Amino acid sequence: MKKIHASGYYHRMAASFADCGLAAKNGGDAGRAITMYEHALNFELDALNTFPDETPPEQTLEFYRNAISYAIECGRTRKAKHLIGTALSCHPSPEVIVILESLLTTL
Repeated sequence: MKKIHASGYYHRMAASFADCGLAAKNGGDAGRAITMYEHALNFELDALNTFPDETPPEQTLEFYRNAISYAIECGRTRKAKHLIGTALSCHPSPEVIVILESLLTTL
């Protein structure tokens, strides 16, 4: 049996909850949407926590971007700013810096 890395599992779970959050948001159920995005955020944070500290930022960028987006969707702007700061402190490439700084300006 093939071993699945924990980050992939958590990442897929986060995406599933985010899909439910989007459906709830589009259906006008803001409360349910926030709850689903909170679950998505928690799973994406769990995924990020599975990576060793020395992991290159480019390998975790998608996880950070998702976590930041989920934090914004559930109204946790302070958490989103913290995640952006953490990602920037990893000395990402100039392209990644532009992406993260553009997310920061949306807050």
